[in-house]
Amino acid sequence: MTAPVAEPSESRRRRRTIVRTVATAGLLLGVLVGARHLAFLCDDAFITFRYVSNAMDGRGLVWNPAPFAPVEGYTGFSWALVLWAAWSWFGVEPPDAANVLSIGCGLATFAIVARAAFRLVGRDGGRAPDAVVFVTLLAIGSNRTFLQWMSSGLETSLFSLATVAWVLLAFRPAPTAGWMAAWSACAAASALTRPDGAALALATAGTGALLVARRRLPLRAFAAGVAPLLAVAAHLVWRRAFYGDWVPNTWFAKVGDPWPEAGLRYLILFLAENGGVVVLAVAGWWFVEEARVGAAAVGRMLLRNAPATIATATVLALAGYYVLVVGGDHFEFRVFAHLVPLAGLAVAAMLLRLCRGIVVPAVAMAGLGVAAAIAWVIPAIQPPPTFLYQPLAPHVPAWVQPMARWYDGYRAWLTIQAVNVRCDQHRQFLASEAARLPPRTRTAWRDDDVPVFAAECVGRLGWVLPDVAILDRLGLNDRVVARWSTRSAANEPTPTPFERVVAVADVNGDHRITPAEIATAAKARTDVDPAGVALLQPVLAVIFADPAGVLTEEDGAALRRFFGGLRRMAHDRQAPADYFAAFAPNVTLVGARIEVTPRAVPVGAEQVRTIESEWFARALENRRAR
Repeated sequence: MTAPVAEPSESRRRRRTIVRTVATAGLLLGVLVGARHLAFLCDDAFITFRYVSNAMDGRGLVWNPAPFAPVEGYTGFSWALVLWAAWSWFGVEPPDAANVLSIGCGLATFAIVARAAFRLVGRDGGRAPDAVVFVTLLAIGSNRTFLQWMSSGLETSLFSLATVAWVLLAFRPAPTAGWMAAWSACAAASALTRPDGAALALATAGTGALLVARRRLPLRAFAAGVAPLLAVAAHLVWRRAFYGDWVPNTWFAKVGDPWPEAGLRYLILFLAENGGVVVLAVAGWWFVEEARVGAAAVGRMLLRNAPATIATATVLALAGYYVLVVGGDHFEFRVFAHLVPLAGLAVAAMLLRLCRGIVVPAVAMAGLGVAAAIAWVIPAIQPPPTFLYQPLAPHVPAWVQPMARWYDGYRAWLTIQAVNVRCDQHRQFLASEAARLPPRTRTAWRDDDVPVFAAECVGRLGWVLPDVAILDRLGLNDRVVARWSTRSAANEPTPTPFERVVAVADVNGDHRITPAEIATAAKARTDVDPAGVALLQPVLAVIFADPAGVLTEEDGAALRRFFGGLRRMAHDRQAPADYFAAFAPNVTLVGARIEVTPRAVPVGAEQVRTIESEWFARALENRRAR
């Protein structure tokens, strides 16, 4: 049995405080440097920026102002309000303010994580050395996923701050009215920042009711404490009244049938690049040790710590929803970014409960940091990113290549279906958009002839053309496109150009199709684009072919199954061309110059309202008939 540790003297306590303060400040500085090194803006962030721009102009949080119907194409209500406030109060426009505010949220997240980590060392009547805490914080602060999602221009960092704070508060003992109010405020902030945060609000209210029922929280304290959740209800009512939906339009555009095939790959890559093997090993060890006390005792412990139990279950359930239903996320590990600091703290807490010494916890936490360093090594080895996938295997030693080919297969499978697209690719895409688009320009147009531009990837485009109505072909900001189903069980899938090429490529009949045969077959056909086939072939070869890029008959069958179920996250919806044609788009970009062609028959406010109303009814009918 370990002997009690003597209470330190006042001088030792002061020295410990100074060491903790200096070390934490140094770690915060390192986190800041890492976040700035990885900082980027993505095209989708400019969608929110356009909404804020319209709000600044007095048009409200809308994508296209009246006569177009309001549509909620952004996903971070409170983030939009923060950017709006920064612009209104300080004159800083969203592209300049977003990453400063986002990195600030990330630093705040790291600070509260550090505070929680220091509380771990005195739990259960013992005291672990601070070195364990420093190694834990170093593992979290050096994690690439954590650092890069401190930027982007999206609401991710603000959501992580609210969610991490909510989980950590759930582990505080002795529920009180003040604790309930703080916990509810964090849940409300999370729910107002991203729609899935509504699960935290529901869990908070449910847990509070359970505490009241078990006489651990007075009813009056509960009633006062859940008051911040009224903001969530008010926002929900406002959303329904203003936008006409209970959920953002982006949900209709992104979420379709359950897609675990993509979600599980997304999760496996996240675990592989963020030290998941260490997390799972420690969690398994902890579970075995805790289970020894028996199911009844475990059940009582979980009920006794209901806020922590329910908070943990809620966060894991949300992760499971993204994995099994949504299929992951379009962005690289964005929806798991808040799990990085939480998992680091959880591993440290489990280790300190299992081991009283310094060696095992410190080594394990260092191992977590080293295992997650693979996320830094891979982009350093791979060629510069393109809009498709550059395989890793050719650039690693031979003994690593089997694992690298497995990794390449997962990455390419997801990338080609617009899942887990890397932040470097988003950075590159935005740079290409900035190069081809004009600077932001305010322009006055005729009131009786609405200027309209139809395009995909409308983020920066919508920002630089604030006075032009932008039709979003991908549907994030369009109610008709978001609800238009392009899939039907009654329709046989049309062979893709690549499938048509593969079907005739084996001219020598050896049941093996080489890259050269694919290129020759593509050039011989008039119904395909050889350049497109050449671009796609090496990516598909990573998934289906052998290392030399040769397809066998079995590979060909797998390829056909793949194309038969091909999906494109957030890029899958396509309304009929007649829908866009009805608006008679009359704005084009010639070089970096805007050109507006006067219409022979002007499209005015009444016609816009009629087109939207009629086509929205068609979209709902199409969705019901699916």
